[in-house]
Amino acid sequence: RVCKQLRERLGKSNFHVALEVKRWRSKEVTQDQLTMDLSLFSAAQISIDWCAQSPTSWATLMTALSSSGCASRLKSLRSKIGGGTKLGADGAQRLAEVLGECTSLMRLGLGVEALGSSGAASLASVIERNKSLNFLDLTHNEIGPHGAETLAKVIPQCPALSTLWFGSNSFGSTGARCLAGVLGMCEALTNLNLLDNDLSKDGADALAGVLGECKSLTHIRLGQNGFGPEGAESLASGLAECQ
Repeated sequence: RVCKQLRERLGKSNFHVALEVKRWRSKEVTQDQLTMDLSLFSAAQISIDWCAQSPTSWATLMTALSSSGCASRLKSLRSKIGGGTKLGADGAQRLAEVLGECTSLMRLGLGVEALGSSGAASLASVIERNKSLNFLDLTHNEIGPHGAETLAKVIPQCPALSTLWFGSNSFGSTGARCLAGVLGMCEALTNLNLLDNDLSKDGADALAGVLGECKSLTHIRLGQNGFGPEGAESLASGLAECQ
């Protein structure tokens, strides 16, 4: 009862209140309950960590976001590893539709959600529209080189982007070249993860040529990419320019 009164007061406040909705598990909350809870925060900025536990988990969340009118005020959406159901390409398309009016998203974390290339393409519109996005995690999604090309077209539209986690997505050297073409435009980038992407020596050469332009970069993960001695030497030369 006290929590409900607090939510009602905060929801009607003229201030923008950042509220984290931690680990709402769909098996513990119904769609109606979730919609009602979100509706109470009519003036708040919402952050959600979601752990999908059933086949309808993501649908529950997306319908609740749409019905409550909170989608446009979403500040952060992150999926929690360990959920039993993946968002998938179709879910990503639906999520992009639900977030159609969202322009204030700062954190988007959808690692290990089986997005594939088409799922990444659906989310590209969300990424491009949210200029304040500073954290993007799409690790372990088998996005592939075509997905990398799609994402490379939109990430320069996010001038605040400081953390980019794209590990384990089978980008290959083609994907590396696509990203290399735009990383220099990401002036706020400090943390880059391209771990385990089969980038090879060609990918190393492509990245080496742009690393010197990433003046803000302080953390980079490039392991398990089959660079070989020559690729490693090329990267070392590029990193020496990143100061």
